[in-house]
Amino acid sequence: MQDVVIFKTIGDTCFEFFIDYDRNRYLPSPCHLLGVNKETRTPEWKEGTLFIPKPQDRGQSCVTFEGEPGSALMDDNGMLYGFISVKRRNEITLTSYYNMCLPPEDDEMVLCCLCTLFTWVFYFLAVVVVWNIVRYTLELIPEGGSVHDRAVFITGCDTGFGRELAKKCAKNGFMVFAGCLTTEAAKSLEAEVANPRLRTIPLDVSKDESVEKAAEYVKNNLGNHKLWGVVNNAGIFSCYGPDDWCRMNDYQLALNVNCLGVIRVTQAFKKLVKAAKGRIVTVTSVNGRLSTPAAGPYVVSKFGAAAYMDCIRQELYNFDVKVSIVEPGIFRTPLLDEQAMLKRVDHVWTQIDDETRAEYGENFKNYFAKMWNKTYISMSTTKIHYVVDNYYHALTAKYPRHRYYCGWDAIFVYVPLSLLPTWWADFIIRNLGKQEVVPACLEEKMKKTK
Repeated sequence: MQDVVIFKTIGDTCFEFFIDYDRNRYLPSPCHLLGVNKETRTPEWKEGTLFIPKPQDRGQSCVTFEGEPGSALMDDNGMLYGFISVKRRNEITLTSYYNMCLPPEDDEMVLCCLCTLFTWVFYFLAVVVVWNIVRYTLELIPEGGSVHDRAVFITGCDTGFGRELAKKCAKNGFMVFAGCLTTEAAKSLEAEVANPRLRTIPLDVSKDESVEKAAEYVKNNLGNHKLWGVVNNAGIFSCYGPDDWCRMNDYQLALNVNCLGVIRVTQAFKKLVKAAKGRIVTVTSVNGRLSTPAAGPYVVSKFGAAAYMDCIRQELYNFDVKVSIVEPGIFRTPLLDEQAMLKRVDHVWTQIDDETRAEYGENFKNYFAKMWNKTYISMSTTKIHYVVDNYYHALTAKYPRHRYYCGWDAIFVYVPLSLLPTWWADFIIRNLGKQEVVPACLEEKMKKTK
């Protein structure tokens, strides 16, 4: 009686066998092999003898077959016993070594599938880990050259991210041109920094003339410096409430600052940046990848700015200009001022018609403004250095990222939600933002639903 062999899959075509003397499954000997003629490339039948290791040789990991290499193991009646993957060892020609496979039992098949699945998951995770280690290592490499020979132009330096970035760049040796909307903010920034390497410029990114004057000033005052970077930081928090409360001028204002302002500044300074083979960095928002209710003008403007950056990143690649997008989550800057939000809501409420006011009701308006502030303030963080550090990395790293996600809410909430199917993301957002007070016209409907 022949010894019994069991075979276990360890790959797509490569298999490993084990000896088991308690199973009632046998291989005939001699056997027939279906092989391939190396010269004619046609199938040929070959006959040989299958040798199974002796019990004392159970540790061996192969069996031998005297004959030509083959791909299918058959009995004398032409019945298929299993597939064979040829594996030669030490160029032996008379006796070839094979890893073989017999059709597994059902439980063996399940185990085989699970092993294959876990193997692929392990390999995938290993690749992800290695990739991130390599990426983070590369990101630690600074751009060559001295920052003292380079200048940066930053918009929106009155408060928040832009102001802190201007201070950091000047402290570390950059020549800084800081665009400020108000004279008071410009004077306070100069007094706070007290560094001749920082100069403030009056700038309103919503006006062509203001941007052109700023570009001319920078060009005339660069001296021996090159304009290494442009940081589009200026923006407004154009959230007023549901779209029913907004008018076209609300959308136009948001677009003119948050989107067209980015385009104006980039086009005005792009030639100088191309000459230096430098950087263009723009802040958008997590709302530039995921829309949320009651933020129509803001979301539209941020999506537009992100799309523009994606476009010029590809266009400027061959000019050796690197373009980065910074996507902050919710940070507690002056844009999130509670009183400012209440004023915006009151302002749009006075502009809408009586029919719309009746449709939503005063209670909903007050509840909306209160809950908006409560939600955003509770979710926000004061650690604005996350954004500032990413700005600075995009300006100074040899391998900056295309996109920077700033804040745990951006990384673990907004970005994952943006990758989900639309219906799923909508469902989650609706349930995360469940309202205790609904528009007046929907009160009866909600009562019936309950």
